Amino acid sequence: MSWKALPVEVTLEIIEHLCPEISIGQIGEAAAWTKLWQTEESNMVETEQNNVNSSDGNDSKTASGSGQASSTNPWSALQSLALTNNYFYGICIPFAYRDFIFTSNDWMLSDELVSKWTKHASSVRNVRILVDPQYTTHSQYWDFLVTTLAAFTNVTSLALYYFSCYSIPQRIADQCIGILSTGKVREFGIYSAMILQYEVGNPSWDRRMAWGANYIIGQYANNAAATSNLRVLDLVMETIPMDMYKLIRTQFPNLRTMNIRRAFRCRALGRIWDTNQVSPWRHYDHLTRLRLIDCSNAYAFHIPHLVRHFKSLRELMVSTCGSDDDDKVGVPRSGGWSTEADALCNTHASLDVFHVEHMSDWEIYALGVIPTKELVTSNLVQGHLEAAFTYDPEIFPGLGLLRVEAYVSLEEATYMDATMADPPRAIKTLNAICAGRGIKIERDAKWVRKKWTPS
Repeated sequence: MSWKALPVEVTLEIIEHLCPEISIGQIGEAAAWTKLWQTEESNMVETEQNNVNSSDGNDSKTASGSGQASSTNPWSALQSLALTNNYFYGICIPFAYRDFIFTSNDWMLSDELVSKWTKHASSVRNVRILVDPQYTTHSQYWDFLVTTLAAFTNVTSLALYYFSCYSIPQRIADQCIGILSTGKVREFGIYSAMILQYEVGNPSWDRRMAWGANYIIGQYANNAAATSNLRVLDLVMETIPMDMYKLIRTQFPNLRTMNIRRAFRCRALGRIWDTNQVSPWRHYDHLTRLRLIDCSNAYAFHIPHLVRHFKSLRELMVSTCGSDDDDKVGVPRSGGWSTEADALCNTHASLDVFHVEHMSDWEIYALGVIPTKELVTSNLVQGHLEAAFTYDPEIFPGLGLLRVEAYVSLEEATYMDATMADPPRAIKTLNAICAGRGIKIERDAKWVRKKWTPS
């Protein structure tokens, strides 16, 4: 039987099964909180690819950024399939060069490597690069990137990582802008490796501007034809200036997912829904997922206004947001507020999932006007979730499922370190709270940004 008789769908499914996932985190999924190096024993998380040079199996080389090929290379099965015959070689080669991943600190660059990537440049779809490796010759590496990036014309997913705010050279920035200007990029992320590396941020970072990254964003955001095709945006940066803040809120009309980690921190930005900041927020009509992580301007009492603004929003995460200077009182709510005609639960469809992480009692209360079918909580101070529900039994209208971490007690209620302006004297247990509202409880919640504890 000829291999060509095999249905195309089956063939592609086999090949997809042999292709490893990009394990440094997918843009719009886990990339905003995945380190480039997970452990000291493993220098990199990226997968290594074997380059298939010819259909007769001669001269097989490593195609990824690392010069250290593993004997258990996940691409060996794909390589073997490609070498079966010309038919499979022609099908497998584009997949072998689909992912251009150079996020390691250890490369072996050569003219041959440049030649191989430029030869198959049209097959590249996913680009992940660390622009300032710490243990390699920058000029040689940048020459390599300039040559290869210039040849990539079909990139749909671009992720840029940097260690230093000042280390993205102009020529690399221009090549990235060139890729973005094609209008084919649907996923774009810029990540500070320092932020990804450390569990706790440094306050001095709030004054550090990654000018090279801001330049790329600025040039891209002002290209309306290109930005209209973007669906996913990740920004993990020390902070951004006001002009970039405005562009992010106005220039990406068809976004489905937006993940912001730390970038909204500069005091000049104000709070996320201050009177003078409301108008720049464009109605991103297609935005269904929003994650705000470690953003000091994301004031808890303002988040519901943002939810009301994004009519299509279905998934929301608020993690470690807000500032010590925030007003903890906000606008008081009277009993029965959830039945009022203009209540958010009566003007906006319930979220499918709302993840609240490392937020205090008064912030949980402030966020409680947001309707959601499922509430995920993690890294909360003991008793703060119970206190918010006790203080206002109507919070999170429409809630049917509450997910808490495995260690959380459902039968006991201990209230520690209250921060509410008028905290309840006694709090109910989670079992009592959920039984009264018919809410199901699961103890399987996972944290995203680990809470810092003193050593």
